[in-house]
Amino acid sequence: MKRVRLLGEWIKGKYGRGVLTGLLTFLCLLALTYVSESRGLADGFGKGIAPVLLAGFIAWLLLYFGRLRDKRLKVISGIGGILLAFSHVYGNYLHYVNDLFVSPAVTVQQLFAVAGVGLFTVPLFALLMEGLQKAALWWQARQGTGTGPARHLFLKYWMGIFACYIPVFLCYWPVNFVYDAKYQLQEVVHNAYKIHHPILHTLAMGIPYKIGSRLGSVSVGISFYTLMQMLVLSAALAYALCYLYHRGAPRGIRVAAFLISALFPMNSLFAISATKDVLFAAFFLALMVLLLELCYHQEPLTWKKALWLTAAGSLMILFRRNALYALAVSVPFLVWAIRGKKRKLALFGLLAGAIVLSTAVNGGLLKLVHATNDDSIREAMSVPLQQLARTAAYRREDLDSADPAYYQEMLSYWGEGFASQYNPYLSDPIKNSVNETLLKSNMVNFFKLWGKVGLAFPGEYIESFLSGTMGYWYMGDTAHYMAVGDGIAVYHTLIGTEKEIVKHNLFPPVGWLFDPIFFHVNYNRVPILGFLFRSSTYFWMLAVFVLNQIYRRRWRSLLVISLAVIYYGSCFLGPFAALRYVYCVAVCWPLLAALCFQRDSGGPSADPGQPQGIPKQP
Repeated sequence: MKRVRLLGEWIKGKYGRGVLTGLLTFLCLLALTYVSESRGLADGFGKGIAPVLLAGFIAWLLLYFGRLRDKRLKVISGIGGILLAFSHVYGNYLHYVNDLFVSPAVTVQQLFAVAGVGLFTVPLFALLMEGLQKAALWWQARQGTGTGPARHLFLKYWMGIFACYIPVFLCYWPVNFVYDAKYQLQEVVHNAYKIHHPILHTLAMGIPYKIGSRLGSVSVGISFYTLMQMLVLSAALAYALCYLYHRGAPRGIRVAAFLISALFPMNSLFAISATKDVLFAAFFLALMVLLLELCYHQEPLTWKKALWLTAAGSLMILFRRNALYALAVSVPFLVWAIRGKKRKLALFGLLAGAIVLSTAVNGGLLKLVHATNDDSIREAMSVPLQQLARTAAYRREDLDSADPAYYQEMLSYWGEGFASQYNPYLSDPIKNSVNETLLKSNMVNFFKLWGKVGLAFPGEYIESFLSGTMGYWYMGDTAHYMAVGDGIAVYHTLIGTEKEIVKHNLFPPVGWLFDPIFFHVNYNRVPILGFLFRSSTYFWMLAVFVLNQIYRRRWRSLLVISLAVIYYGSCFLGPFAALRYVYCVAVCWPLLAALCFQRDSGGPSADPGQPQGIPKQP
């Protein structure tokens, strides 16, 4: 015991800290080198001055972390840093080796790698958390400068953002025709509507298309849809900017938020892209602002806010089905966040009313256009279907050894050769080839098969789920669905009908910049920009926010943001990872920033006084 005590005292000394820091730095570099070997980068990692600079930065981080006296900050940073280390190590293995459970020895090596990478990510998280605290103090020292009445503020923000989208719209006039737009407009052309896609969005594109057809140009017609979408998205962003103003955000923050809303290419490209996710994101953002005002800031629940809340919630659901489940699950948390029994009942009624209203409107529209029910249960079964297919593709011999009947039963759902279609990152080939009729009529037996195979091969099930969701949490995401996650691109998909939409470049300067970067997703090669176009960036944005609020004991803000967290989690059950699915979270960054920087009612960043413009934490 005496030797241990002496060793501890020596480590606390100047030379002991230096030796320990050097050893931990070496272990961290060793772990990073080990992980890089899985992607064929080991030779380049050890050359040049970059490793030396990295070693110096890691050593500085370790010394910085050792000097911290805030135990809660260390614990929170430990949670975030280890999660980030796990995502880096296992994401690399899944993406480049496509196998996590190679052997017990490899599993031990992976865990050591997580610990080694954690020596870098944990103090990095602590540095980020402390930076947010200092930013909060800076915000609080300058808050209140934007409070008070501002004449036509919303209109100024709205028209300013919309004007910045006009050059991109002219360059890709009349629309960036992408994703499912082709199939939705084919339904309009053939007057054969289906319920697979949100019917309101199909009609939102179809009506302008038909108007254009009568005018003699479907391209002119569809441009009306694009302009409408630009107006709605810019209005939602303007509403969020007004929230920042009325919460007393410093002028520099508001200017930066406006520039990002107006000029960040993701917003301008999505604004002109024919996908339901844009209008969904707009109404999602509007609903989040309303919920923050009512549940976090405890503003009065007026009739005007009640109507806007119901409308935003209903329209959000009408443009994306899984938003209904996310809202339904988050209702108890939102009701818990608001004060007063009457206000709780009123909010519950409004949110329930939004769900009921959206269901009624959707049903009425489906009857109006006589839409056929092609709703496929296999869409909701993407995860279990992928898990069975992965087991059949990679463990066929072991599957037969466990029980030959397993594979034969799988063949009854798919047919011979189905396993060769398995793609770890995209479930479409597997789910689209399954026998839908048999799956519906034999659901109990299917889940029995799924359960038995899962008990025999749990590792394959874990790898299947993590591979399919990798684009949402792995920072090495290449942002293309055939690899990891689907990004955003500029291209034109033909409808395949007599009256075809034809693009015209009416403003070539935008194309000179955007085409090389976004046509084939080349933005991944641009430093920083590539990360901003990855779904995983917004997963970690949410993670940092949640950890920051836990550290500061801001429970009410966590209750309000539960809608965004639950929705993001629901995307993990989808067919593949796509940026457009979580674009609604990406546009919420001003709200998350405002909550991170707001004054506490107590805690690490609290300071005397209460500047006008931001109420204390309810």
